Amino acid sequence: MNAKTRNTYDVCVIAVSLFVITLSANIQIPLYPKYAVEGGYGNGFIALVFSVYVMGLIPVLIVFGGISDRIGRKISIIIALLISLFSNALISVYGSVEILFLVRLLQGISVAIVLGASAACLSEYIDDVNRAANIHGILVSLGLGSGAIMTCFSMSLLNWRVPMSYYMISILNLICILMAMKINRDDVRGVGAMVRLPVITSKSWKFCCSIFLAWSLVGVVISIVPSLLGDLDFDDSAGIVVFLAVATGAFFQPLCRNRTSDWALRTGLCIAVIAYVLLVVGIYLSSIPIILLSAGLTGASGLGFVYVGGLRLVMDTESVLTSRAVSGYLIFGYLGLGLPCVGIGYLGDVVGVSQAIVLYGIVSVALVVCGYIVGLRTKASRNNLIA
Repeated sequence: MNAKTRNTYDVCVIAVSLFVITLSANIQIPLYPKYAVEGGYGNGFIALVFSVYVMGLIPVLIVFGGISDRIGRKISIIIALLISLFSNALISVYGSVEILFLVRLLQGISVAIVLGASAACLSEYIDDVNRAANIHGILVSLGLGSGAIMTCFSMSLLNWRVPMSYYMISILNLICILMAMKINRDDVRGVGAMVRLPVITSKSWKFCCSIFLAWSLVGVVISIVPSLLGDLDFDDSAGIVVFLAVATGAFFQPLCRNRTSDWALRTGLCIAVIAYVLLVVGIYLSSIPIILLSAGLTGASGLGFVYVGGLRLVMDTESVLTSRAVSGYLIFGYLGLGLPCVGIGYLGDVVGVSQAIVLYGIVSVALVVCGYIVGLRTKASRNNLIA
């Protein structure tokens, strides 16, 4: 196998591994309302289970965000695949609420490891950083968005106690592990401390804050909205909502290809505001089409324009810092994904979900407007200094 063919093989294995791990991260979401009803829990429980995934992910991003710089990309990806396989085996065999918490924790750890390692790999193999960022973003969006709808589809075909999707993803994990063992290039290894803290550059701060806001809306939609649609007798909505709120971003990312990161950021935040307004209108009118449209625009914003715009910027760093820069960027995203939905979940049990979402929106829109004003003033100040 010549060098070009070998590089192509390595890129394909890395891409498929990233997709499979993110695919397995959301396969349980359609069963959350069922677990909540059986245990007598409310929206707070659903949001808490969802946030356990973030609780497993963020500490790994903070402490071991650049671990692939130390132990190598290949080993990091294999470890992530093994953890993902183990979590799928646990939920397939036991399938209890208690095990679900552990499974979500392990899935968060697995995703945290593979995100930084795969981003660094793709940026090293692919000379064009924009192309590498687009490929990474599309794979993450499609993976995170397709797991839930895969479970819904498998349950509609065969209503087994353990969904067929669990077994299918476990098989895919095994195949990826075997393929990853044959990855040839693994020459990015460092010396020194095992702990590699994330890096946040001066240019990436506004993108970090923006992904926090955009992904907070994604978290609200995929953790809270399915239960609302269940109240409207649309019980099989979880997979569709997750797909629209996450995977839709993959179809909008190519629009950023010849645009600047700043353009992608502004466009994404504007779409996020529109998506939120439609969400509130859809909830108050009990309109399923409007709610689904809101979910689609949420995906276009959070996992489309905002995500790939910032990812392109942080991947355009030195090779030895790429995985740490990506980890720093994603920490903000996953904090946004987890924290607001937990607060809204518990607040919704007290004052009602609709009122909680309205309060969330008021705060989020205010932050977006303030950030936009600060950005304009900063730009004006720089222009005055140049003049």
